[in-house]
Amino acid sequence: MNLISDLQIHSSYSRATSKNITFQNLEKYAKIKGLDLLGTGDFQHPKQFEMINKELEEDENGILWSKTKFPFLWQTEISLIYTQNGKGQRIHHLIFSPSKDVAKQIIGALGKKGRLDYDGRPIFGFNSIELVDMMRGISEDIEIIPAHVWTSHFSLMGEYNQLTKVEDCFQDNTKYIHALETGMSSNPADNWRINSLDKFQLVSFSDAHCVHPETFITLEDGYVLPIDKIANELVVSHADFKDMSYKNGIKIQNSKIFSPSTLKYIKYDGGEIKVSENHRFYAFENENIKEKYASELKSGDFLVRIARIDHTDKGSIELKRPKFDTYFKLNDRGTEFLKKQRIKNGYFQKELADLIGLHVDHYWKIEKGLVKINKRFLINLSNILDFNYKDFIKESIVEKYPNFSFPKESSVELLELLGYTIGDGCFTKINRGECILLTDKNEKILKYYQAIVRKLFLCNSRLHKCTTKGSYELVLPSLVSKFIKINFSELSRKSQYRNVPRRFYSLPLEQISAFLRGFFDAEGCMGHHGADACSANKLLIYQIDSLLKKYGIFTSFHLNQLNKEKKKFRHRLYIYGENLKIFYENINFNHEAKKFKLESYISKLTIHRKSKIKRLGDFILCKVKFVGDINSDTDYLYDISVPVAQNYFANQIVVHNSHWPWRLGREATIFDFKELTYNNFLKAIRTGSGFKSTIETPTLYGKYHYTGHRNCDVVFSPDESRKLNKVCPKCHEKLTIGVADRIEKLADRPEGYKRGNSKPFVSLIPLHELISSVYDIKQLESKKVWEIYNLLIKNFNNEFNVLLNVKEDELKKIINEKLAKVILMNREGKLRLKAGFDGVYGSILLDEEYKIKMQKSLGEF
Repeated sequence: MNLISDLQIHSSYSRATSKNITFQNLEKYAKIKGLDLLGTGDFQHPKQFEMINKELEEDENGILWSKTKFPFLWQTEISLIYTQNGKGQRIHHLIFSPSKDVAKQIIGALGKKGRLDYDGRPIFGFNSIELVDMMRGISEDIEIIPAHVWTSHFSLMGEYNQLTKVEDCFQDNTKYIHALETGMSSNPADNWRINSLDKFQLVSFSDAHCVHPETFITLEDGYVLPIDKIANELVVSHADFKDMSYKNGIKIQNSKIFSPSTLKYIKYDGGEIKVSENHRFYAFENENIKEKYASELKSGDFLVRIARIDHTDKGSIELKRPKFDTYFKLNDRGTEFLKKQRIKNGYFQKELADLIGLHVDHYWKIEKGLVKINKRFLINLSNILDFNYKDFIKESIVEKYPNFSFPKESSVELLELLGYTIGDGCFTKINRGECILLTDKNEKILKYYQAIVRKLFLCNSRLHKCTTKGSYELVLPSLVSKFIKINFSELSRKSQYRNVPRRFYSLPLEQISAFLRGFFDAEGCMGHHGADACSANKLLIYQIDSLLKKYGIFTSFHLNQLNKEKKKFRHRLYIYGENLKIFYENINFNHEAKKFKLESYISKLTIHRKSKIKRLGDFILCKVKFVGDINSDTDYLYDISVPVAQNYFANQIVVHNSHWPWRLGREATIFDFKELTYNNFLKAIRTGSGFKSTIETPTLYGKYHYTGHRNCDVVFSPDESRKLNKVCPKCHEKLTIGVADRIEKLADRPEGYKRGNSKPFVSLIPLHELISSVYDIKQLESKKVWEIYNLLIKNFNNEFNVLLNVKEDELKKIINEKLAKVILMNREGKLRLKAGFDGVYGSILLDEEYKIKMQKSLGEF
């Protein structure tokens, strides 16, 4: 039986992989692709080993089976970084185990050499010779296969290591190495040109595979949280590129991965972001939107940033009333009545005090009218002394303490007070009771909020001048503090940890306006060119910005400004240009001086002035100011997988999600076994018996095939690069030497040579890429690409069947004849390709006669 296999898999515990890599998803996409056998990936990682034992069951032949009877082999990959003969070596090796018991021994042996829990593909400092000795000491049936042997980095024969043959790496242990994994940038024919490789089987697998934890993600309704805090927030907003609109509501998966040693730092108009170099962005070029890796971005590029967020009004918030003790001050009639009732019922003061839980010295003061009585004690007295509590209250109470009222639901006045509180409020204790302090140099604005407190709570608050600070202070009573704490606990934290309550994002717009007005009264100011607000709390600044976008107000950020006096960083948000007019009409200030300055500025705005900022529906373009490498300051990055839309908002710009299921099976090895057993797999690798052929990606499509420099956008064939002496003609730094150059250097046979014991192979570009090229859609995950892909899978079972077997006339019944023709050209190796280089994948060069013209919007790419 023929088995198409992909045996170089990584789990969700490897760097730069998605949480979506589960055994259920691997099996799902393997069947869609046409794969019959997979590796488990990362079996030495403790959590992956636990998952393998939970999800898969091993048979007596060393094969692991899913619950739906899909087979897996025990497989992992490790990275060795070491020095040998005075030269640094970096090599990746695949390891296959014949059974669970042997896998446990491998885990034990590797565990003695270093940590296994920090990455699915762990790094060790011992050499390849020791690896073979270690594995053979456990079991002779363990198979080691050097991975992607020609890649520029982390490969046996690549440019970095400068090894000329396998023996340079393994020495006497070379006899235990039976196969090499060729990688995407080389194929078997390239390897046939090197005499010393004749003894090895040539296999092919796919090597199937983010943002900083401080990155702020926009969730449903515009709510903003750091990515490391969204574990329970499963719905994000996203961009719909068809009409360039903001959309709510896609359920996501979020995973945590280990950070590489360096990150890309990207600064743009309006903000900044830190990501791994392979994280993708959406850039605007030549009136179209295209994907770009972080490593491809450069100063002057334009990113897509949110300018407007949809709003859903879910009404006002119902509020809770804080618990508190009520006290009454009695008149003379009341104190005399209590005394008579006590005597009438035959109680002494001491006895009555004991019964209601009061100290005797306190009770006699109540009868004398010297102290107030607690409501609970008065109710107890009415039961003991047999009188009507309600009648007594009507006739005997002089005053009730505290004399408070509490709002039952949120209102404009309350949201103004809360806005000022989150900006400049301080929760503190005075005279053993907690209160809120509001401060400002302007007495009038505090009188304004004093009046709001009086209206909302029917109580007084104390306003006084602070002689030492040169400002005024408004002290709100403890019950106001309790009320805010039980209803809006997010506001009562220390200032650097406060955040806007989630419920505020779905309030009526007039209440959101009031909240923003209060915040800008506290933290905002008017300068010569716009309004701004400043805070040490970066999250709060981003959340305020997101609320402003509900009115179509977009801002600019000045982040991480050091305040030398306070020795801490401040973050500033700017509102400028026509945005100020929207701010004036919808939000404004209560602060008279700020309001006057804003009105004066608005009156001077040129009515017909053309904005320099380009708008695309709900978005604006923001220019990249700087792109550079920085040392990572975090152990982990975070990865979001967004089905269907494949994008989300990070630090207010549109970025790509990370999961690419179609990368599974890009390259594969086909076995022909009578029975699927580990021993038959081992026999095929070691002798070639049962090893039928391989499926390759065209070498030009590999991202390290040609020599080049992606930062300078230069690429060279081996003949061209030889003349440059490995130096970039633009920046004069060393070029990244491609696989074609490396093979040309080591080849001792002419191009086109075929060795005697060779296995056949076919080169194929994946179906997603073919569809996107024909329809001129750059986004591989677009709805249109998936529609056509799924139609083909529905009719012809799996992708490999479509690419290898289905006849042209059958294809034309289902899809456009141009796409059918391109599928045939792919099968016959007749497609023209632009070579990949320095980490950039190659691309298809398709003539116009094979392209399908579609109605294009800015979002189709």
